[in-house]
Amino acid sequence: MIESEKSEREETPILDSTDLIGDSSPSRQCGDFGCTARTRAGGLCNAPVLNGSDLCMQHSVDPAVVKVRHEARQRGGLTTAAKNQVSVEIIPRPNLGNADSIRAYLEQVFRHVEAGTLSPNRGNTLFYGVNTAIRVGELELATRVAALEKALQMRRTGA
Repeated sequence: MIESEKSEREETPILDSTDLIGDSSPSRQCGDFGCTARTRAGGLCNAPVLNGSDLCMQHSVDPAVVKVRHEARQRGGLTTAAKNQVSVEIIPRPNLGNADSIRAYLEQVFRHVEAGTLSPNRGNTLFYGVNTAIRVGELELATRVAALEKALQMRRTGA
């Protein structure tokens, strides 16, 4: 960051929504409903208005409000990105022929989802993939068992 940006950032007070919807306006107060902006569907927004305004936080064109809204959206995006930080490659792939390996893998996936380092959607996808692999293994096993039973039956009957 260059010095001019750093000094500008230090001088600019950080606002949050409580600064924007304080009790300073005699006309409309924080919590008054009735934002006059239109929604995409064409109806009235009706969200709580900012003090001294007929608009809510999302529809305001006030530069200070726009800045706060932009910063809040950035923080929200960073939070979402943080949930997807763990690469699937960090969790060693299991040996799908070994129940203990599968169990350990699923426990690691669960713990990462629980800790918030792996998104629930990715966790669900990994669980689904392992479950599908297990089902394929069960089908292969059933085919082998059927072939062995047929061979045993043929031996018993002498054919």
